[in-house]
Amino acid sequence: MSLGGVFAACMVFGATLSAQASSFDCAKAQGRVERRICTDVELSQLDDELATAYAASVQDGKDIDGIWKDQLRWMHRRNACTTTECVRTAYLERIQLLSVLRDKKGIRHGRWAYRLGEDKQICNALLSRLNRFDRDEDTVTPCSDAVIASYPGFETPQWEELDLKAQKDLLSKIVKYNGEGGPARNFGLVDPQRPVRSDSEYGREVATRIEAGVRVRVLRMNLVSHYKTPAGETLTAAPQSQVMVQLYSPLTGDARKSYCVGKPKPRQVNSLASTYLFSSDLTAPSAIVDPATYGTMTDHDVMLLAGQPILVGTESLYQDGAAGLELVCSFRFLKVER
Repeated sequence: MSLGGVFAACMVFGATLSAQASSFDCAKAQGRVERRICTDVELSQLDDELATAYAASVQDGKDIDGIWKDQLRWMHRRNACTTTECVRTAYLERIQLLSVLRDKKGIRHGRWAYRLGEDKQICNALLSRLNRFDRDEDTVTPCSDAVIASYPGFETPQWEELDLKAQKDLLSKIVKYNGEGGPARNFGLVDPQRPVRSDSEYGREVATRIEAGVRVRVLRMNLVSHYKTPAGETLTAAPQSQVMVQLYSPLTGDARKSYCVGKPKPRQVNSLASTYLFSSDLTAPSAIVDPATYGTMTDHDVMLLAGQPILVGTESLYQDGAAGLELVCSFRFLKVER
């Protein structure tokens, strides 16, 4: 194929990228693989991601012929798949390869890589989403939270909003709990001589948070099936006894607009949240929370994966395990010199 022919082919390929939620018109889908992509939300989104990665790889005009021919060979391999998992794996591998090629060209400022989780499907999908975005900075951007949280396999829990005026005492308990180091004092990790703040100081903080527009909501769902005691024992949590309480602050105006910048944009981040595990009657923070669980919950948002709670952060995912919360995926951002 001549270079001119390659340019023409690329223009046709690029022109169809925005036709629907995939790189081809689903009304004209041909073959079982294209029809499968059009009816599967995750495959359709992966097709979108590949289209973006491909367009970025040829934007500098270098080696367009080679990249195009390699893309055609990949399409033949993809179309030979007989299962959804085969198609999914083909997309993930191709997106990752194009990302590496872009890094070698010096187009990106950085890329995401694994610390842990390369053997898990959910981790592969999230890494692909993270590397879908260009980096205008040399470090992690706030947009990364939204990139992961908007993964189509995640669902937003059905939180119950509480009237903060009626639940001011609950907010006071959380503020005091944080001020005293969460469960750290029970685990002997806080100096017993450390000064304790007065109730009036906590009261002022509560008033400040309410004035700033903080909101509170609850989710009645068990998060951990096992927990560690201060003595180091691993015990089984009582069933149906846990309530997650979340403090969150909605982002509005300029903060909302500037929080996530990237192309294409994922679902907008709505709030900055911290989550706490409480007793079922909301009288006190749960006694089964150890310092590690406390730290993870206050630094991750709660989503649902296959109906089960999962803690989602910028660089990691946690879910219930045999000894408490277990790390599922962990990512790191690698700076790439231009």
